[in-house]
Amino acid sequence: GHPPVVGLLADVVLLGAVILGLVALWGFRTTDSQEDVSATVRVVKGSASATEAERNRTRALGNPGSLQPGDLLRVASGGDVFVFFADGSVSHLTGPAELVLEQSRRVVKKPAILSGVLSKIRGSALPPPAETKLTLKAKLLRGEAVIKAAAPKSSPFVVTAPGAVVSASAGSFILTVREKGDTSVEVGLGPVAVGMVVSKEGSAVPVVIPSLGSQKGVLIPLMPAGAAESAQISGLLDRVEAAIPQLSGASGRTR
Repeated sequence: GHPPVVGLLADVVLLGAVILGLVALWGFRTTDSQEDVSATVRVVKGSASATEAERNRTRALGNPGSLQPGDLLRVASGGDVFVFFADGSVSHLTGPAELVLEQSRRVVKKPAILSGVLSKIRGSALPPPAETKLTLKAKLLRGEAVIKAAAPKSSPFVVTAPGAVVSASAGSFILTVREKGDTSVEVGLGPVAVGMVVSKEGSAVPVVIPSLGSQKGVLIPLMPAGAAESAQISGLLDRVEAAIPQLSGASGRTR
């Protein structure tokens, strides 16, 4: 066999290689951290409350109030409320109105810890800074919402309503869900992408308007029974979001 010293050196070299391998795996991998982000509510007139989805517990909203992902916001009749979302978008609700903050999540993708060191050794450009992606989705159940969507740094602002999906990149629009069940979209500064579910020959069919221009509007008829529970809504949402790249380019030409 090997002399004891040679065997010991071999073990040390092997252990060093293992440690270096573990350091490389740790130092050159990107890390993601994610968190839910609340929205801020300001009650200008009347009263408003928020109902937590998990606990089914309702609390009155002060000034300012906080709306957590999953919360149902109720604005009393005659109320006047502003909701400030994490990306800078703003919604003005006139009561009676109900809105759910379905999703408000921030994901931060950080570059590898040792990538900067390696760049300096090689004399190459430094790695890009941490990338933040914010996903925002709200659902208007009833009432009127005047929405000004901020220019997205990642995902555009998406608002759904019974039978409808609206998505905007730095635009403004009025979304109204009437008591009788139909929904309307009126664009202030466009374009915005609008999707809807309509009834055709007894079936629910998704329709997408990828670019509804400024000062234009569309009335979305009462959604076919059962369409809300079907996979059509999910597919519709995907199609509207897929229309955003060309929408962003059109928006830049409009202003």
